[in-house]
Amino acid sequence: GQPLAVALSLLGLATEDSIAQACETLHDAPVWPDGSPIELVELPGLSVRFLQDRYAVAMDDGDGGWCLGLVDPGDPTTRDALRFALGRDAPVRTITLSAWRRVQDVAEPALEEAAGSAPSTATWLDDAERLKDIARDAPVVRLSEQILERAFLLNASDVHIEQKIDHTRVRFRIDGDLQDQDRLGVDIGPALIARIKVLSDLDVAERRAPQDGRTTINVRGVPVDVRISTAPTVFGESLVVRLLTRRDVDYSLERLGLRPAVAAGVSQLLNRSHGLLLVTGPTGSGKTTTLYAGLRQLASSRNKILTVEDPVEYVFEDILQSQVNEAAGFTFSTALRSFLRHDPDVILVGEIRDAETARLAVQASLTGHLVLATVHTNDAATTPSRLIDMGVERYLLGDALIGVMAQRLAAQLCQSCKTTTPLDAEETAALRDAGL
Repeated sequence: GQPLAVALSLLGLATEDSIAQACETLHDAPVWPDGSPIELVELPGLSVRFLQDRYAVAMDDGDGGWCLGLVDPGDPTTRDALRFALGRDAPVRTITLSAWRRVQDVAEPALEEAAGSAPSTATWLDDAERLKDIARDAPVVRLSEQILERAFLLNASDVHIEQKIDHTRVRFRIDGDLQDQDRLGVDIGPALIARIKVLSDLDVAERRAPQDGRTTINVRGVPVDVRISTAPTVFGESLVVRLLTRRDVDYSLERLGLRPAVAAGVSQLLNRSHGLLLVTGPTGSGKTTTLYAGLRQLASSRNKILTVEDPVEYVFEDILQSQVNEAAGFTFSTALRSFLRHDPDVILVGEIRDAETARLAVQASLTGHLVLATVHTNDAATTPSRLIDMGVERYLLGDALIGVMAQRLAAQLCQSCKTTTPLDAEETAALRDAGL
Protein backbone atom coordinates (compact mmCIF):
# COMPACT_ATOMS: atom_id res chain seq x y z
CA GLY A 1 0.00 0.00 0.00
CA GLN A 2 3.02 2.33 -0.06
CA PRO A 3 4.79 3.98 -3.01
CA LEU A 4 7.63 1.79 -4.27
CA ALA A 5 10.48 4.00 -3.05
CA VAL A 6 8.87 4.30 0.40
CA ALA A 7 8.31 0.54 0.62
CA LEU A 8 11.91 -0.22 -0.38
CA SER A 9 13.19 2.15 2.29
CA LEU A 10 10.87 0.86 5.04
CA LEU A 11 11.83 -2.75 4.29
CA GLY A 12 15.53 -1.92 4.30
CA LEU A 13 16.05 -3.49 0.85
CA ALA A 14 18.28 -0.60 -0.23
CA THR A 15 19.79 2.47 1.35
CA GLU A 16 17.85 5.72 1.17
CA ASP A 17 20.65 7.39 -0.80
CA SER A 18 20.71 4.66 -3.44
CA ILE A 19 16.91 4.79 -3.75
CA ALA A 20 17.03 8.56 -4.19
CA GLN A 21 19.76 8.31 -6.85
CA ALA A 22 17.70 5.70 -8.74
CA CYS A 23 14.63 7.96 -8.61
CA GLU A 24 16.68 10.87 -9.96
CA THR A 25 17.90 8.77 -12.89
CA LEU A 26 14.54 7.17 -13.70
CA HIS A 27 12.24 10.17 -13.27
CA ASP A 28 14.45 13.20 -13.96
CA ALA A 29 13.91 14.57 -10.44
CA PRO A 30 17.20 15.92 -8.98
CA VAL A 31 18.04 14.75 -5.48
CA TRP A 32 17.81 17.35 -2.74
CA PRO A 33 21.08 17.07 -0.77
CA ASP A 34 20.37 15.07 2.39
CA GLY A 35 21.06 17.24 5.41
CA SER A 36 20.37 20.51 3.58
CA PRO A 37 17.63 22.57 5.25
CA ILE A 38 14.14 22.32 3.79
CA GLU A 39 11.99 25.45 4.04
CA LEU A 40 8.30 24.75 3.65
CA VAL A 41 6.02 26.97 1.58
CA GLU A 42 2.24 27.14 1.42
CA LEU A 43 0.60 26.45 -1.92
CA PRO A 44 -3.11 27.08 -2.59
CA GLY A 45 -4.99 23.86 -3.12
CA LEU A 46 -2.54 21.66 -1.18
CA SER A 47 -3.41 20.75 2.40
CA VAL A 48 -0.93 19.44 4.96
CA ARG A 49 -2.88 16.17 5.17
CA PHE A 50 -2.81 15.73 1.40
CA LEU A 51 0.96 16.17 1.27
CA GLN A 52 1.54 13.87 4.24
CA ASP A 53 -0.50 11.09 2.65
CA ARG A 54 1.55 11.40 -0.57
CA TYR A 55 4.97 11.55 1.15
CA ALA A 56 5.46 15.03 -0.33
CA VAL A 57 6.42 18.52 0.83
CA ALA A 58 6.01 21.91 -0.80
CA MET A 59 9.41 23.55 -0.37
CA ASP A 60 11.59 26.48 -1.34
CA ASP A 61 13.78 25.50 -4.29
CA GLY A 62 16.67 27.69 -3.09
CA ASP A 63 16.37 30.18 -5.99
CA GLY A 64 13.43 32.19 -4.74
CA GLY A 65 10.86 29.83 -6.22
CA TRP A 66 9.18 26.66 -5.05
CA CYS A 67 9.15 22.98 -5.90
CA LEU A 68 7.65 19.74 -4.66
CA GLY A 69 9.83 17.30 -2.74
CA LEU A 70 8.72 13.69 -3.27
CA VAL A 71 10.10 10.51 -1.72
CA ASP A 72 8.86 8.64 -4.82
CA PRO A 73 8.65 11.03 -7.79
CA GLY A 74 7.76 8.09 -10.02
CA ASP A 75 4.47 7.30 -8.28
CA PRO A 76 1.90 8.03 -11.04
CA THR A 77 -1.05 8.49 -8.70
CA THR A 78 0.86 11.13 -6.72
CA ARG A 79 1.95 13.03 -9.82
CA ASP A 80 -1.60 12.95 -11.23
CA ALA A 81 -3.10 14.11 -7.94
CA LEU A 82 -0.62 16.99 -7.65
CA ARG A 83 -1.23 18.00 -11.26
CA PHE A 84 -4.98 18.04 -10.64
CA ALA A 85 -4.66 20.01 -7.38
CA LEU A 86 -2.30 22.65 -8.84
CA GLY A 87 -3.77 22.78 -12.30
CA ARG A 88 -0.37 22.24 -13.94
CA ASP A 89 2.87 20.31 -13.69
CA ALA A 90 5.23 21.41 -10.94
CA PRO A 91 9.02 21.19 -10.57
CA VAL A 92 9.89 18.07 -8.58
CA ARG A 93 12.91 17.17 -6.43
CA THR A 94 13.68 13.76 -4.92
CA ILE A 95 14.03 13.66 -1.13
CA THR A 96 14.88 10.74 1.13
CA LEU A 97 12.35 9.26 3.51
CA SER A 98 14.43 10.49 6.47
CA ALA A 99 14.45 14.04 5.08
CA TRP A 100 10.69 13.91 4.62
CA ARG A 101 10.21 12.66 8.16
CA ARG A 102 12.34 15.45 9.59
CA VAL A 103 10.00 18.11 8.25
CA GLN A 104 6.85 16.45 9.48
CA ASP A 105 5.35 17.90 12.59
CA VAL A 106 4.18 14.77 14.44
CA ALA A 107 3.50 16.51 17.72
CA GLU A 108 0.36 18.25 18.94
CA PRO A 109 -0.81 19.94 15.71
CA ALA A 110 -0.83 16.63 13.87
CA LEU A 111 -2.83 14.97 16.60
CA GLU A 112 -5.28 17.89 16.80
CA GLU A 113 -5.89 17.54 13.09
CA ALA A 114 -6.29 13.76 13.45
CA ALA A 115 -8.64 14.20 16.37
CA GLY A 116 -10.65 16.86 14.57
CA SER A 117 -9.45 19.58 16.99
CA ALA A 118 -11.29 17.97 19.89
CA PRO A 119 -12.07 20.54 22.61
CA SER A 120 -10.91 18.31 25.46
CA THR A 121 -9.07 15.04 25.94
CA ALA A 122 -11.85 13.51 28.03
CA THR A 123 -14.39 14.01 25.22
CA TRP A 124 -12.72 11.65 22.77
CA LEU A 125 -11.11 9.39 25.35
CA ASP A 126 -14.54 8.36 26.57
CA ASP A 127 -15.56 7.28 23.06
CA ALA A 128 -13.85 3.95 22.38
CA GLU A 129 -14.76 3.94 18.70
CA ARG A 130 -13.39 7.45 18.24
CA LEU A 131 -10.17 6.40 19.96
CA LYS A 132 -9.85 3.44 17.59
CA ASP A 133 -10.29 5.76 14.61
CA ILE A 134 -7.57 8.10 15.91
CA ALA A 135 -5.27 5.12 16.49
CA ARG A 136 -5.57 4.27 12.77
CA ASP A 137 -4.99 7.83 11.60
CA ALA A 138 -1.85 8.49 9.54
CA PRO A 139 0.00 10.86 11.94
CA VAL A 140 -0.41 8.50 14.90
CA VAL A 141 0.52 5.46 12.81
CA ARG A 142 3.60 7.27 11.54
CA LEU A 143 4.63 8.37 15.03
CA SER A 144 4.36 4.83 16.43
CA GLU A 145 6.37 3.45 13.51
CA GLN A 146 9.08 6.06 14.00
CA ILE A 147 9.39 5.33 17.73
CA LEU A 148 9.62 1.56 17.24
CA GLU A 149 12.02 1.89 14.31
CA ARG A 150 14.29 4.24 16.26
CA ALA A 151 14.26 1.85 19.23
CA PHE A 152 15.24 -1.02 16.91
CA LEU A 153 18.10 0.94 15.33
CA LEU A 154 19.42 1.93 18.77
CA ASN A 155 19.29 -1.73 19.93
CA ALA A 156 16.86 -0.83 22.70
CA SER A 157 15.35 -3.76 24.56
CA ASP A 158 12.26 -1.90 25.81
CA VAL A 159 10.19 1.17 24.96
CA HIS A 160 8.41 2.91 27.87
CA ILE A 161 5.49 5.24 27.11
CA GLU A 162 4.39 7.02 30.28
CA GLN A 163 1.59 9.55 30.66
CA LYS A 164 2.23 12.47 32.99
CA ILE A 165 -0.01 15.34 34.10
CA ASP A 166 1.16 17.71 31.35
CA HIS A 167 3.09 15.56 28.84
CA THR A 168 3.81 12.07 27.57
CA ARG A 169 7.30 10.71 28.13
CA VAL A 170 8.98 8.15 25.88
CA ARG A 171 12.04 6.33 27.17
CA PHE A 172 14.22 3.54 25.75
CA ARG A 173 16.12 0.96 27.76
CA ILE A 174 19.53 0.70 26.09
CA ASP A 175 22.24 -1.52 27.56
CA GLY A 176 20.21 -1.86 30.73
CA ASP A 177 19.73 1.89 31.35
CA LEU A 178 16.60 3.93 30.71
CA GLN A 179 17.21 6.96 28.52
CA ASP A 180 14.77 9.80 27.78
CA GLN A 181 13.93 10.05 24.07
CA ASP A 182 10.83 12.19 23.52
CA ARG A 183 8.57 14.54 25.43
CA LEU A 184 5.25 14.57 23.58
CA GLY A 185 2.01 16.46 24.11
CA VAL A 186 -0.37 15.22 26.76
CA ASP A 187 -3.04 14.41 24.13
CA ILE A 188 -0.71 12.21 22.11
CA GLY A 189 -0.18 9.58 24.81
CA PRO A 190 -3.67 8.01 24.70
CA ALA A 191 -3.65 7.87 20.89
CA LEU A 192 -0.14 6.42 20.74
CA ILE A 193 -0.96 3.76 23.33
CA ALA A 194 -4.23 3.00 21.54
CA ARG A 195 -2.32 2.49 18.29
CA ILE A 196 0.02 -0.05 19.84
CA LYS A 197 -2.97 -1.77 21.48
CA VAL A 198 -4.63 -2.08 18.08
CA LEU A 199 -1.48 -3.72 16.70
CA SER A 200 -1.52 -6.35 19.46
CA ASP A 201 -5.30 -6.97 19.49
CA LEU A 202 -5.81 -5.54 22.98
CA ASP A 203 -9.01 -3.88 24.17
CA VAL A 204 -8.62 -0.19 23.37
CA ALA A 205 -11.56 0.80 25.57
CA GLU A 206 -10.19 -0.97 28.68
CA ARG A 207 -7.90 1.45 30.51
CA ARG A 208 -8.59 0.54 34.14
CA ALA A 209 -7.04 -2.95 34.17
CA PRO A 210 -3.62 -4.26 33.07
CA GLN A 211 -3.39 -6.00 29.71
CA ASP A 212 -0.72 -8.09 28.00
CA GLY A 213 -0.38 -8.83 24.33
CA ARG A 214 2.04 -9.57 21.55
CA THR A 215 2.48 -9.09 17.83
CA THR A 216 5.15 -9.19 15.13
CA ILE A 217 6.23 -6.11 13.19
CA ASN A 218 8.63 -5.70 10.29
CA VAL A 219 11.38 -3.09 10.68
CA ARG A 220 13.59 -2.61 7.64
CA GLY A 221 13.08 -6.17 6.52
CA VAL A 222 13.70 -7.70 9.95
CA PRO A 223 10.80 -9.43 11.78
CA VAL A 224 10.61 -8.19 15.35
CA ASP A 225 8.52 -9.90 18.04
CA VAL A 226 6.85 -7.30 20.22
CA ARG A 227 5.47 -7.96 23.71
CA ILE A 228 3.17 -5.29 25.10
CA SER A 229 2.15 -4.69 28.70
CA THR A 230 -0.11 -1.91 30.00
CA ALA A 231 -0.83 -0.73 33.52
CA PRO A 232 -3.22 1.97 34.80
CA THR A 233 -1.62 4.95 36.55
CA VAL A 234 -2.87 8.18 38.10
CA PHE A 235 -2.52 10.20 34.88
CA GLY A 236 -3.46 7.47 32.40
CA GLU A 237 -2.01 4.22 31.12
CA SER A 238 1.65 3.27 31.13
CA LEU A 239 2.77 1.01 28.30
CA VAL A 240 5.97 -1.01 27.93
CA VAL A 241 7.04 -2.61 24.65
CA ARG A 242 9.67 -5.38 24.69
CA LEU A 243 11.48 -5.76 21.35
CA LEU A 244 12.79 -9.22 20.46
CA THR A 245 14.56 -9.56 17.13
CA ARG A 246 14.65 -13.01 15.57
CA ARG A 247 18.20 -12.64 14.37
CA ASP A 248 20.89 -15.25 14.74
CA VAL A 249 23.29 -14.26 17.51
CA ASP A 250 26.97 -14.88 17.03
CA TYR A 251 27.60 -15.21 20.76
CA SER A 252 29.94 -17.51 22.58
CA LEU A 253 30.42 -17.87 26.32
CA GLU A 254 33.70 -15.99 26.05
CA ARG A 255 32.17 -13.09 24.10
CA LEU A 256 29.48 -12.64 26.75
CA GLY A 257 32.11 -11.27 29.10
CA LEU A 258 32.28 -14.23 31.48
CA ARG A 259 35.54 -14.70 33.32
CA PRO A 260 37.66 -17.48 31.79
CA ALA A 261 37.26 -19.70 34.85
CA VAL A 262 33.45 -19.29 34.81
CA ALA A 263 33.22 -19.86 31.06
CA ALA A 264 35.36 -23.01 31.38
CA GLY A 265 33.14 -24.30 34.20
CA VAL A 266 29.95 -23.73 32.20
CA SER A 267 31.49 -25.37 29.12
CA GLN A 268 32.38 -28.40 31.23
CA LEU A 269 28.78 -28.68 32.46
CA LEU A 270 27.48 -28.38 28.90
CA ASN A 271 29.55 -31.41 27.94
CA ARG A 272 27.62 -33.58 30.41
CA SER A 273 25.32 -36.13 28.80
CA HIS A 274 22.46 -35.48 31.22
CA GLY A 275 21.47 -33.25 34.10
CA LEU A 276 19.72 -29.95 34.86
CA LEU A 277 21.66 -26.70 34.32
CA LEU A 278 19.91 -23.52 35.47
CA VAL A 279 20.62 -19.84 34.87
CA THR A 280 19.04 -17.36 37.26
CA GLY A 281 18.89 -13.61 37.57
CA PRO A 282 16.50 -10.65 37.30
CA THR A 283 14.36 -9.91 34.25
CA GLY A 284 16.43 -8.59 31.37
CA SER A 285 19.76 -9.80 32.72
CA GLY A 286 20.55 -11.93 29.67
CA LYS A 287 19.71 -15.40 30.98
CA THR A 288 18.29 -16.61 27.67
CA THR A 289 21.25 -15.15 25.76
CA THR A 290 23.63 -17.15 27.97
CA LEU A 291 21.69 -20.34 27.27
CA TYR A 292 21.72 -19.56 23.54
CA ALA A 293 25.51 -19.25 23.70
CA GLY A 294 25.57 -22.69 25.31
CA LEU A 295 23.31 -24.10 22.58
CA ARG A 296 25.63 -22.76 19.90
CA GLN A 297 28.43 -24.74 21.53
CA LEU A 298 26.30 -27.90 21.52
CA ALA A 299 24.72 -27.53 18.08
CA SER A 300 25.99 -30.17 15.67
CA SER A 301 24.71 -32.89 13.37
CA ARG A 302 25.17 -35.42 16.19
CA ASN A 303 22.86 -33.67 18.66
CA LYS A 304 19.13 -33.15 18.48
CA ILE A 305 18.22 -29.97 20.35
CA LEU A 306 14.65 -28.94 21.12
CA THR A 307 13.59 -25.65 22.73
CA VAL A 308 10.33 -24.27 24.07
CA GLU A 309 10.34 -20.52 24.56
CA ASP A 310 7.96 -17.66 25.27
CA PRO A 311 8.54 -16.20 22.74
CA VAL A 312 11.32 -17.41 20.44
CA GLU A 313 13.85 -14.58 20.72
CA TYR A 314 16.53 -15.72 18.25
CA VAL A 315 16.31 -18.23 15.42
CA PHE A 316 19.00 -20.88 14.93
CA GLU A 317 19.60 -23.04 11.89
CA ASP A 318 20.44 -26.38 13.58
CA ILE A 319 17.97 -26.23 16.47
CA LEU A 320 14.27 -27.14 16.53
CA GLN A 321 12.52 -24.26 18.29
CA SER A 322 8.91 -23.97 19.40
CA GLN A 323 6.93 -21.18 20.99
CA VAL A 324 4.44 -21.34 23.83
CA ASN A 325 0.83 -20.93 22.69
CA GLU A 326 -1.41 -20.99 25.73
CA ALA A 327 -4.55 -20.41 23.67
CA ALA A 328 -3.86 -23.71 21.88
CA GLY A 329 -2.89 -25.48 25.12
CA PHE A 330 0.82 -25.59 24.24
CA THR A 331 2.58 -24.62 27.48
CA PHE A 332 6.04 -25.31 28.91
CA SER A 333 4.78 -28.43 30.64
CA THR A 334 2.91 -29.88 27.65
CA ALA A 335 5.91 -29.14 25.41
CA LEU A 336 8.28 -30.93 27.79
CA ARG A 337 5.97 -33.92 27.96
CA SER A 338 5.86 -34.23 24.17
CA PHE A 339 9.59 -33.53 23.71
CA LEU A 340 10.53 -36.68 25.61
CA ARG A 341 8.96 -38.75 22.83
CA HIS A 342 11.19 -37.09 20.20
CA ASP A 343 14.45 -38.59 21.48
CA PRO A 344 16.30 -35.28 22.05
CA ASP A 345 19.82 -34.95 23.38
CA VAL A 346 19.37 -31.41 24.74
CA ILE A 347 16.21 -29.58 25.83
CA LEU A 348 15.97 -25.86 26.53
CA VAL A 349 13.07 -24.60 28.64
CA GLY A 350 12.58 -20.85 28.40
CA GLU A 351 11.48 -20.53 32.02
CA ILE A 352 10.52 -22.81 34.90
CA ARG A 353 7.56 -20.95 36.31
CA ASP A 354 5.31 -23.62 37.85
CA ALA A 355 5.48 -26.90 39.76
CA GLU A 356 4.60 -29.15 36.82
CA THR A 357 7.29 -27.69 34.57
CA ALA A 358 9.86 -28.01 37.38
CA ARG A 359 9.03 -31.68 37.99
CA LEU A 360 9.07 -32.54 34.28
CA ALA A 361 12.43 -30.77 33.81
CA VAL A 362 13.92 -32.79 36.66
CA GLN A 363 12.48 -36.03 35.34
CA ALA A 364 13.82 -35.30 31.84
CA SER A 365 17.30 -34.68 33.23
CA LEU A 366 17.18 -38.00 35.08
CA THR A 367 16.27 -39.96 31.95
CA GLY A 368 19.37 -39.17 29.91
CA HIS A 369 18.71 -35.63 28.68
CA LEU A 370 20.65 -32.43 29.24
CA VAL A 371 18.07 -29.81 30.27
CA LEU A 372 18.88 -26.10 30.21
CA ALA A 373 16.43 -23.66 31.79
CA THR A 374 16.03 -20.28 33.45
CA VAL A 375 14.39 -19.59 36.79
CA HIS A 376 13.71 -16.40 38.72
CA THR A 377 15.61 -16.32 42.00
CA ASN A 378 17.87 -13.74 43.61
CA ASP A 379 21.02 -15.85 43.58
CA ALA A 380 22.33 -19.32 42.80
CA ALA A 381 22.29 -20.53 46.41
CA THR A 382 18.51 -20.07 46.83
CA THR A 383 17.61 -21.81 43.57
CA PRO A 384 17.39 -25.37 45.02
CA SER A 385 15.12 -24.09 47.78
CA ARG A 386 12.92 -22.44 45.16
CA LEU A 387 12.56 -25.71 43.24
CA ILE A 388 11.80 -27.60 46.46
CA ASP A 389 9.10 -25.02 47.27
CA MET A 390 7.64 -25.75 43.83
CA GLY A 391 7.23 -29.37 44.83
CA VAL A 392 10.37 -31.08 43.48
CA GLU A 393 11.48 -33.91 45.77
CA ARG A 394 14.83 -33.32 47.45
CA TYR A 395 16.31 -36.68 46.54
CA LEU A 396 15.43 -36.19 42.86
CA LEU A 397 16.84 -32.67 42.80
CA GLY A 398 20.10 -33.86 44.32
CA ASP A 399 20.62 -36.32 41.48
CA ALA A 400 19.38 -34.04 38.68
CA LEU A 401 20.88 -30.62 39.38
CA ILE A 402 24.40 -30.31 37.98
CA GLY A 403 24.84 -26.54 38.20
CA VAL A 404 23.26 -23.13 38.80
CA MET A 405 24.67 -19.86 37.46
CA ALA A 406 23.45 -16.46 38.68
CA GLN A 407 24.18 -13.45 36.52
CA ARG A 408 23.68 -9.69 36.27
CA LEU A 409 24.27 -7.20 33.49
CA ALA A 410 27.40 -5.07 33.81
CA ALA A 411 27.74 -1.77 31.97
CA GLN A 412 30.46 -1.52 29.35
CA LEU A 413 32.67 1.49 28.79
CA CYS A 414 31.90 3.55 25.70
CA GLN A 415 34.51 2.72 23.09
CA SER A 416 34.60 6.27 21.72
CA CYS A 417 34.73 8.32 24.93
CA LYS A 418 36.44 6.11 27.53
CA THR A 419 39.61 7.47 29.14
CA THR A 420 42.41 6.02 31.24
CA THR A 421 42.48 6.91 34.94
CA PRO A 422 45.12 5.64 37.38
CA LEU A 423 43.80 3.51 40.24
CA ASP A 424 44.16 4.65 43.81
CA ALA A 425 45.33 2.32 46.57
CA GLU A 426 41.81 1.42 47.70
CA GLU A 427 40.66 0.47 44.19
CA THR A 428 43.82 -1.53 43.59
CA ALA A 429 43.27 -3.48 46.82
CA ALA A 430 39.62 -4.14 45.96
CA LEU A 431 40.54 -5.51 42.53
CA ARG A 432 43.32 -7.64 44.01
CA ASP A 433 40.86 -9.11 46.57
CA ALA A 434 38.48 -9.92 43.71
CA GLY A 435 41.25 -11.82 41.95
CA LEU A 436 41.49 -9.38 39.02
